[in-house]
Amino acid sequence: MKNFQFKQYDFEVFDVSPQMRVAVRPALGEKVKAGKCDNFISHMGNLIESVSQIPLDYKMPFRASFLVFPEGKEFGEVLGLPIEQGMCEASVALDKNYPLALMVDENWFENGFGETMSFQQQVGLIHELGHIVHGAYFRNMGCMGEGFAELLPHYLMGLENPAHQQKVLALADENLQTLDFIHQNGMFALEAPDGANTQELKSYMSVYLWMLGYIKRLEKQGQGDKFTAVNKMLQNFAEFDKQPWQTKMSLAANLISMDSFEMLQTTSLQKEGKSFLANQNKVQNFLYFNKSTER
Repeated sequence: MKNFQFKQYDFEVFDVSPQMRVAVRPALGEKVKAGKCDNFISHMGNLIESVSQIPLDYKMPFRASFLVFPEGKEFGEVLGLPIEQGMCEASVALDKNYPLALMVDENWFENGFGETMSFQQQVGLIHELGHIVHGAYFRNMGCMGEGFAELLPHYLMGLENPAHQQKVLALADENLQTLDFIHQNGMFALEAPDGANTQELKSYMSVYLWMLGYIKRLEKQGQGDKFTAVNKMLQNFAEFDKQPWQTKMSLAANLISMDSFEMLQTTSLQKEGKSFLANQNKVQNFLYFNKSTER
């Protein structure tokens, strides 16, 4: 891809690996060439490789793109979010097959992660990579994209942090948010992002449980595993994405034999997802207890 201009800035584009593309301002480009940003590139490269191994029907070999942008007010303005740094999905097409990129602030890109990442960091970053994955199929299904990004690490990859799982299970039914509420008001309508525990906001836990409930219904209908169900969803959502909002919501509901009102304006699927997690947690505790008593 050729170099390009975004906002008032010129960017150089580098394919730092077959799976990773970065767009940086020229001054930072010199540091990329000198290997001074290799910590970020190496750590993210490992996570990208992990995501590429998930048995999904990738249209093309998975590749993640990053737009490295200056910190400050304009960072949030580009994203339409109340943040000035960090990492978030951006509708900047640096790759024709994966038209969503991740915007990351220059300081983070240059300084990297240190020697290791925490487990929570890895899960959070895989969530962000999840947006690149679904962006190859759907980009206009509202907060379903956030639900998929949560599903990817926690369910598809099995990277469930017990502390996160307990917080999800402790979320009272009356605090679950409907998809319609989130679509109308946004992910941060009731709680502001703090940069560290975003996945523990009630909106994020709600969309995760919704997506989990949705996929479990597809699993039951097709009598297949979770990857078969997710591939079916992605393939269908790619077609639904092109339709007007009401049409694609009806199609999404029909796919799981559900009424669109119930899907969007009730928490039925959220409760089904929560019930699955609760039962799974009981099985895990049972196995752990029995293993402990055998000693």
